[in-house]
Amino acid sequence: MITTPTVLVLGAGASQPYGFPGAYKLVKEICNTLDNEANHDFQTLTRLGCKRGTILRFVDALKEADPISVDTWLEHNPGYIELVGKAAIAQALLKFEHNTNWRPTPNWYNHLFWLLTFDISFNDFNRKNNLSIITFNYDRSLEQFFFNKLNHHLLDKEPKEIAKMIKGMNIIHVHGSLGSLDWPDTPPRPVPYGSTAEHSIQIANQEIKVIPENVEETSEFEQAYNLLCDAKYIYFLGFGYHKPNLKRLKLHLLSTQHDRDIFGTSKGLSITMKEHVEAIKCGVSDPGCADKITLCPTSIYEFIYEKVNLAR
Repeated sequence: MITTPTVLVLGAGASQPYGFPGAYKLVKEICNTLDNEANHDFQTLTRLGCKRGTILRFVDALKEADPISVDTWLEHNPGYIELVGKAAIAQALLKFEHNTNWRPTPNWYNHLFWLLTFDISFNDFNRKNNLSIITFNYDRSLEQFFFNKLNHHLLDKEPKEIAKMIKGMNIIHVHGSLGSLDWPDTPPRPVPYGSTAEHSIQIANQEIKVIPENVEETSEFEQAYNLLCDAKYIYFLGFGYHKPNLKRLKLHLLSTQHDRDIFGTSKGLSITMKEHVEAIKCGVSDPGCADKITLCPTSIYEFIYEKVNLAR
């Protein structure tokens, strides 16, 4: 059980153990599947309303620009967000949502689940835990994992009750998601986990939010900031520390009057990015006392298993 106000901030690396591509690999995936007009994915996007010439220009630019992520490229080219960008992202990521990817070794989702149920009944999963999750990922893998786990632990409960427990958790997709999962009592027009049907891509396209470079505030980021303000522990997991994302979280505005610990995994980060992150001051009340992000060069599983005690 997690009793102390704790916030996990998830980046693309958090979903990679479950079969999802990292930010740069997603660029390659989109380029590889849309580089031929005869490809199924190319034809699907045209049927969804994307213009042939726009798709070709988009793919050609991605190949030549070779950006660190599709989102980063779209932030600088907002005209392509609605024309093709979101649809291409939705189509690519839905293919990686598989219910067969729940047992990687090691499995940090599973370890988190057991921390959340440590010393309490499974029925109290969302009522006694003081955990919030801010995710920059579009996929719904964590929510679906929790749903599957509880569904098989609480066989006497109706699936709609399990769904209500998961929905009761504080999980904020600051960039939107691939849509509402097809659980009982979900809003209209759900997107089944891993569905690559055209109507699913169309709905997911509408739910994704790619934020142009000049936009710093959205309702989701405001919610995220409020959670960070109240947290005692903030942990960045699989996060790339992209400057605009850190800025939108408004870490520099956190009050230093509130005692908190801020840690983050840094496995795979360049020395340049590590030094950039370590120089960030989180707080303005007294810059001399501002918190810093302490980086740990470990995997997410190693971090939450060996470095920090979440169950407190």
